[in-house]
Amino acid sequence: MRSLAKVLSFLAVISTSDALAHGDHPPPPKVATCKAKDCLKDEVTDGVAAKIIPMLVENGKIEASWKGLKPAAAEQKEFKRGKEWVVTTKNDKAVDKAKQTLYIFVTLDGSLAGVNFTGQ
Repeated sequence: MRSLAKVLSFLAVISTSDALAHGDHPPPPKVATCKAKDCLKDEVTDGVAAKIIPMLVENGKIEASWKGLKPAAAEQKEFKRGKEWVVTTKNDKAVDKAKQTLYIFVTLDGSLAGVNFTGQ
């Protein structure tokens, strides 16, 4: 009988674990549709220019002067959670001089992982 109670307890725990996860977050936007498992540099930079920068401008996260700018560089970097693309875009017209370089982090499979002005 004890074994049955343990099994039922275990099943109750694993069946509710999904309910405890934060399901109220939408999935991150897809930056690029990749031809292979991992995105190529051009696929990522084209996606950032076409989708992410306009989305950030539209949502008021960055100034309108960023619209239409192309990424200046892209490289893969190793982070605690694994490798990601770091796409750098520069805007000399940005009012705040500390915010003239935008770093856009993209997973290797093409999903947006983060955006900031520090590169960290």
